[in-house]
Amino acid sequence: MSNPAVKPIPEGMHSLTPHLVCAGATDAIAFYEKAFGAVEMLRLPGPAGKLMHAMLRIGDSVLMLTDEYPDFGSLGPLALKGSPVFLTQILRVPLKGFRNESHWPSGETSK
Repeated sequence: MSNPAVKPIPEGMHSLTPHLVCAGATDAIAFYEKAFGAVEMLRLPGPAGKLMHAMLRIGDSVLMLTDEYPDFGSLGPLALKGSPVFLTQILRVPLKGFRNESHWPSGETSK
C-alpha cells in the first residue's frame, strides 16, 4: 500500500501567514469583512467573550487573528503603543534519524 505524499503546506495556505493580535478581534473581523470582503473560515471563542483564534480568507490569502491575552504576554498595538505583527511560516523540518522516503519528495531523506 502506497502512502500519499505529505504536503508541507496545507491546501489553500501559503508559506507565510500573518497572525494579528488586537483588542476587539470580533470588531476587526467585521471591519475586514466589510472593507476587504473577508470570509470567516474558523472562529475559536475563548474565555470572557474573547476570541482565542480566528482565520479569515481575503482573496487567495489567509489572515489569522486573536484578542489580546495580557496574562500570556499576547498584547495588541494599543497596549504596546506600536504594531505587533506575528508571521507564521509553515516549514518542513527534517527530524534527525527519521527515515521514511514516502514523506520526502524526489527521494530526499533526513540525515
